[in-house]
Amino acid sequence: MIRLVCLAAGLVALGGCGLIDSPISDIDLDLPEREVTIDTADWELTDEGHVPSVGCSDTPNVCTNRVEMWCGADEICAARCGGETCEVNVSVALYHTVDLTQENSDLERIPGVSLVSVTVDRVTFSVRENTLNREMPPLTVAVAPQGVMSIHDGEAEEVGTIPAIPAGTTVAEAELKLSANGQTVLAERMRDYKTPFNLLVGASIALRAGEEVPSGRLVAVVKVEAHASTGL
Repeated sequence: MIRLVCLAAGLVALGGCGLIDSPISDIDLDLPEREVTIDTADWELTDEGHVPSVGCSDTPNVCTNRVEMWCGADEICAARCGGETCEVNVSVALYHTVDLTQENSDLERIPGVSLVSVTVDRVTFSVRENTLNREMPPLTVAVAPQGVMSIHDGEAEEVGTIPAIPAGTTVAEAELKLSANGQTVLAERMRDYKTPFNLLVGASIALRAGEEVPSGRLVAVVKVEAHASTGL
């Protein structure tokens, strides 16, 4: 489970001649870096060196019946006939609930005040640890109403993508590949700061017959730089 998204903001009120604070107008809404950990040990995969080859062209249902042989975490695994042989799809579905009113003390200083605008300036990621023995496919980053825990839910809105990461590769820092309206989607969720929402990270990983069984883990970090205006 990711423990992602604890927002911190710096708010400075400048004193006037009579030590009276000036109106609050701008707020920094930077997302401190938070880790996303994907560990293949959680998938409880077979300890065989390679994904077994099971023919399915004549009996497609054999894949569903035998999925537990390959993946013990049946709640995240699904098998299907991928042509001549079975393949298993592992679903990566990580989320964290964001409640800005609880996580940003500066917002408590403007109770009841709406944010006129939120601008997402930059979204970056880094990969600090990668012991995976295979490429990690692109990871989708999305936002959704509280209670939605998968990027495949119809209410999830995509923000962007962490590109595929080759086996064993780390990344110092790189820009998240934002979707066409990714900045707007994220900014709107943050602007409605009184309503908690979920930040989601997910992917679907296909394991095909004969491929090396995945092992190791990947630790990535996501960071958002943003600012807001209260209009005061």
